[in-house]
Amino acid sequence: MKITVREIKNFFYSQYFSDGIRTSIGILLPALVLNYLNQFELGVTLSLGALCASVVDIPGPVAHKRNAMAICNLSIFIVGVVTGFARMNVVVLGIEIAIFSFLFSMLIVYGARAAAIGTGS
Repeated sequence: MKITVREIKNFFYSQYFSDGIRTSIGILLPALVLNYLNQFELGVTLSLGALCASVVDIPGPVAHKRNAMAICNLSIFIVGVVTGFARMNVVVLGIEIAIFSFLFSMLIVYGARAAAIGTGS
């Protein structure tokens, strides 16, 4: 498989590349800036929140974006509250991580399946 200069140029000028750069900067910038201001823990927290929210930043109608962001924020809140209670016991925390990992993995599989067959919801 021979890659031409034109294909490389098309990649660097593509929407996917610019979206990747935008997402990477949005995730890294809070940690870097707050590290400079001696608030690294807060920067990492903000960067993790940006990482979680960037997953649902999908192309499409504004209503779909708004709903996806609302569900994302609610999910992060629920996981945060449950983790706050589960942190007292290592076994409960392990069970919580396993359950949420399974549930969120199934959401990804469902979303990929829905996109592949074109149902959308």
